[in-house]
Amino acid sequence: MRNGDQISNSKLALLYDKAVHCYQQERFGEALALFETILAECTIFPAVHVSRGSVLLALDRPAEALECFDEALRLDQNSTSAAYSKGVALQRLGQMNDALENYTRAILLDPNQPAAHSNRALVLRELGLTHESLDSYDSAIALAPHCADIQYGKALSLLLLGQFEEGWAKYEWRKKMSRWQLWGPHLKSPLWTGIQPLEGKTILIQAEQGLGDTIQFCRYVPLVEKLGAKVVLLAQGNLVRLLRGLGPQIRVVAPDNDTPAHDYQVPLLSLPLIFKTDSRDIPCAVPYLRAEPDRMNYWRQRLDDRLVNIGVCWQGDKRSASDTGRSFPIRYLERIAQMSGIRLISLQKNEGLEQLRNLPPGMHVEILEDGFDEGYDAFIDTAAIMECVHLIIASDTAIAHLAGALGRPTWLALRHIPNWRWLLNQMRSPWYPTMHLFRQNSPGDWQTVFAAMENELKKLYCV
Repeated sequence: MRNGDQISNSKLALLYDKAVHCYQQERFGEALALFETILAECTIFPAVHVSRGSVLLALDRPAEALECFDEALRLDQNSTSAAYSKGVALQRLGQMNDALENYTRAILLDPNQPAAHSNRALVLRELGLTHESLDSYDSAIALAPHCADIQYGKALSLLLLGQFEEGWAKYEWRKKMSRWQLWGPHLKSPLWTGIQPLEGKTILIQAEQGLGDTIQFCRYVPLVEKLGAKVVLLAQGNLVRLLRGLGPQIRVVAPDNDTPAHDYQVPLLSLPLIFKTDSRDIPCAVPYLRAEPDRMNYWRQRLDDRLVNIGVCWQGDKRSASDTGRSFPIRYLERIAQMSGIRLISLQKNEGLEQLRNLPPGMHVEILEDGFDEGYDAFIDTAAIMECVHLIIASDTAIAHLAGALGRPTWLALRHIPNWRWLLNQMRSPWYPTMHLFRQNSPGDWQTVFAAMENELKKLYCV
């Protein structure tokens, strides 16, 4: 947000400074009212329109913000901040080509903007121009070499391209980002880098980020144990019971327990770097997690094995920015649900269940009984049901990772440019040998994804 030195009127300049202060204090409602007071008296200052638009972006009103930036550019076509901010608004609105054009325009006006280069790189990746995104990240890094967000952004492009050696190294920058989520306390104990011998030592491995990340990368925990260590895995509380299946000697605890004594600590997603994982040696032996036999028996009695039972999960957490574009509306499963001999069983919990009230005519999805995976231990019933069904169809959620970790036949519906872990242009996941990847041909193209699944089902089950 620019300062108000363009505003000659002293009264308006004071209001501008106050509005900027409110914005910096995240008092966005007050800031917006003040900027609008200024504009009610004078509309000729581009900086005020840009500032008002920035507040609207903070309030998640990008369409209105876009109008502000357009007005600022009408007043001053060489406004770097307006061009950059217009790119941000367009990016929020999913208009990636137009966002790219405006970031490029901002860079031409002022090439010394690391944020413009970085955002341009992210948009290039979203447009499928991942190699080109690396050049923009390099330009941003040259201007701001210590910015963790930019370094992390480049890591995601590298990992998506399967360039693991450099990608894992840059992925370590996540630990310097304010939004990095580590389960449990930030410890001051020595960090294990893979160099220190572990024989006879106790190491605390800390889960981080989301449930899916923990399920995917807990495969490394037994590898650490094989180095002679006593291993304690500190993980999300609702995964503790599930993760105890990693091995009898691996202790799994929740963050609400006292942190066990240990000699070293390491974040879970640093282990691929330590073990020098590349695309040829991903530890992919499955299953590395297992369902509990008594729960399997319980659910097996409730499924009709004369039908092709398919567990389905279609939506992640809408509150998470990472879910954008990943979830699919359940109506896309309509033709599969109506195939003879097919029975869809909902594995969905919480968000997304409201879609079951408005299914297309003739479409049925079975809802499991009350109490399904309720309480502290998540995924215990889900894992058991997965062992009893023929197939799991899922969006990019923790459910998909669980199915893969159990070694169950899984079809994953992926957005056009997916999360880095699914790589590009592959039909099989190197992380999960029993998983088949169905990719959008273009952004938002779920129709093609589910038509391909329908054809595959006809081949497999002659339905």
